[in-house]
Amino acid sequence: MGKNYYEILEVDKNASYEIIRKAYNTLAKKYHPDLQPDDKKHIAEEKIKLINEAYEIIGNESSRKQYDDSLKQNFVSIDEYNAICLENENLRNIINNLQNKNLSQNDYYTKRIIRPPKVPSNQQQSNNYNKNDFHFKNNFSNSFKNLIALFITIVLLCILWNIPLVQSIIKNILSF
Repeated sequence: MGKNYYEILEVDKNASYEIIRKAYNTLAKKYHPDLQPDDKKHIAEEKIKLINEAYEIIGNESSRKQYDDSLKQNFVSIDEYNAICLENENLRNIINNLQNKNLSQNDYYTKRIIRPPKVPSNQQQSNNYNKNDFHFKNNFSNSFKNLIALFITIVLLCILWNIPLVQSIIKNILSF
């Protein structure tokens, strides 16, 4: 969906048409490009385009109904939101546990997480066992765990991004 027209016009989704019209008029005056300094005209023009677009949609009864219906399709109930938050907390705990289990580089070489298999003495010469292979496997294993943790984090962020509350929190954090 991307744009929340109610947020653009700074009104509640249950606002009457009169309140929406007043909000539109107030914002149109506030961000009118002719009333802005030269260095802020471009920003004001973009803002006024968004304000006009929002008013065209939610200022009209039929288009507002269609817009509200599309919002309801993307709506997440409080139970779903709580379940996502719980899953997020569980995933965060799993990631923290995985990070805590990773040994430092010195511990890795002294404690050897993956031990080489025991090879019977008659096969030792033909096997040409290379100790570095196990270092690679363990590094690969840790890299793979980190990759999985990153993937889970990205998927979780994508899921959470669809929640309007999370979007507004992230936007507020990034605006500082």
